Amino acid sequence: MAYTETEADFRQLAPSHLANAYKLLERPLSNLCDCVRCEEHVHGAMYLAGYAVEFILKAYLIHSLGKADWREVVKELKRQGIDVTGARGHSLPTLLKASGLDTSLPAGVSGDYGTCSTWSSEWRYASVPRAHRVGTEFVQAAERVHAWVSAQP
Repeated sequence: MAYTETEADFRQLAPSHLANAYKLLERPLSNLCDCVRCEEHVHGAMYLAGYAVEFILKAYLIHSLGKADWREVVKELKRQGIDVTGARGHSLPTLLKASGLDTSLPAGVSGDYGTCSTWSSEWRYASVPRAHRVGTEFVQAAERVHAWVSAQP
């Protein structure tokens, strides 16, 4: 698939990243688990899950603004005084606010989004091990936020 940053691209990639995040959370079958290695996988799972939320928000923005691709959304939002270039284009709080969905988050999703909002694309530079429980909670929260955004008209 050629990646073009369309709504369809983002909608296809987001669940794929969630599936990969869950794969990384799977515990090894053997008892010879290297706990540090498992924690590194947890960090990777959280990183991918954050991208799933970013991508579904971008898909929603493309759809709701009636644009062909992300580049057109960036131009439209810039006209509205919202900058989503560079690192701001990866900021979940910026994307949520730009989408307008921040005003309609149900209570349960709001808590899950709060968990996800700590995510940063800068996590790719970090190798901070995370507890398996923390990673699992993060990925599950990302999955619920993804499902809620996906269901929005």
